[in-house]
Parts: sequence; structure tokens; C-alpha cells
Amino acid sequence: MAWNLFSDWEPIKASFPSPWSIDKSVEKLNALLIIQHVVPSIYEPTLRRGMVGSVSQDDVELEWTSLFDFAPFKPRFKGKFISKDEGCILEGKFEFTLKAFVLIAILIFCIALTVLIGNNFQDLLKALLILSVPFSLFGFLMYGAHVITRTHTVFISRKIESAFKN
Repeated sequence: MAWNLFSDWEPIKASFPSPWSIDKSVEKLNALLIIQHVVPSIYEPTLRRGMVGSVSQDDVELEWTSLFDFAPFKPRFKGKFISKDEGCILEGKFEFTLKAFVLIAILIFCIALTVLIGNNFQDLLKALLILSVPFSLFGFLMYGAHVITRTHTVFISRKIESAFKN
């Protein structure tokens, strides 16, 4: 189970030179994404672990394999080939998913705290105050993922366009 956090973004586009077949274009796109250039430099140590992906005649789906090993967010690129007459144009979106185990862990933590603190009203207020901490942290993580993914979108768009213009 995963949540799609950001699905309403503008699509990113990349043009492919007309002599290229779809397969060669995808190979170059994969190489470009695997080698470097996508994730901001703060994630450099985990960047080179690569991606896995599936490619059909029209659709491309790429996902990082080991990026964000200890974080709940995993970036994924979903795209589609259009306009094959003049070469190929890849249009798609960059998404993050939130792993379900993080939500389950937060829920268990909240239930455990409520049970431990007890039933009287003053303790309940304390529990609510304590429970607000993980949810505030969760909101901060959502905002961080938004900023990171926006950076990815601009970054990947520029890099793909410059790579395929050469």
C-alpha cells in the first residue's frame, strides 16, 4: 500500500531525435537517470544505486531501487511516449509514495501512548500534546517531500532536455 502524494503537477517533457527508436531512447534515458543528474547533491551517497523500470510500447515507469533506504518516501517517474512521427516525446510526472509501514508505526505509537497515559482528562490533554509531535513531524516531512520533488521535476526536466538535444 502506498499513497501518491503529488499527482497534480505539470508534466515534464523531453524530445528525442527522430533517427532514434523508442528502445534506444529509453536506454539513454535510463542511463541518464541511473548515472547522476536527477537527485540533488544532498543524496549523492545513495544516488548511484540505480533504478529499475518497465517499458512498454507507449509507457515508461521508472523507480529508484535503494534510494531513501531509511525514509518513507520513494521517488518514481511515470511517463508515456507520444508523437512518434517526428521522433519521440516523453511526457510524464515525478511522484513520491509514502510507505504504509510508516503510517502503521505512527498509529501504533499513538495507541500505545494513549493506553499508557490513562483515562483522566488532564492525562488526556497531555496525551494530545504528546501526540501532536509525531503529526507535526509528519507534516514537516510532507512539506520536505514537496520541496524535494519540485526540485527533482525542474532538475530532471532540464537534464533530459539538454541530454537529448545533443
